[in-house]
Amino acid sequence: MTWPFSRANVGSECPGSSGLGSLLVVLGLAMWTDSLAAWVLLWLFILALLRLRAKVRANRKQGIVFHRFWDGTPWLAQKLLPRVQNLSNLKGYDAFMVASAGIALTYVDPAVGGLVIASAVASYILEAIYVQIRKNRVSAMIDAQAEMSQLMNDYHHGF
Repeated sequence: MTWPFSRANVGSECPGSSGLGSLLVVLGLAMWTDSLAAWVLLWLFILALLRLRAKVRANRKQGIVFHRFWDGTPWLAQKLLPRVQNLSNLKGYDAFMVASAGIALTYVDPAVGGLVIASAVASYILEAIYVQIRKNRVSAMIDAQAEMSQLMNDYHHGF
C-alpha cells in the first residue's frame, strides 16, 4: 500500500492488481472510518500512482525501460542509507522506515497508522519471500552447473 510513496522508477505494469487492491483497501478504510486522514491518504495515494505512471512515460520517452513487473527502487532508503548498496536490503530498510512513519501516523489517526504499519509488515514479508526464491534459484543454478561440469568431464574422458 505504501510503495507508491517510497518507490521510484517502476515497471510499466507495476501497479496492476496489487495497486488496485491497495486502492480499494484505502477507499474501504476511508469509507469505514470516515476520517479526514483516511480521505487525505486516499487522494495522496491516487496522486502517487499518477506520479509513478507519468514517470514510466517519461522514462520510456528517454529510452529507459524497466522490467514490466519491476516494483521500483526505494528512493527514500537510498537517500537516507547511501552506504547500503544491496537493493534487497534497501527494500527491507524501506519497510522499517514505512513502519516508523506508520507509528508516527498512529498519533494522528489510529486507523491510518495501523494500515501503514500493516503495509510495512506485508512489504517486509514479501521481500523476505523474494529473497528466499532468489536463494533457491541460485542454489539450483549452482547444482546444475556442477552437474554440467561433471557430465562434460565424463564426456571428455570417456564413459
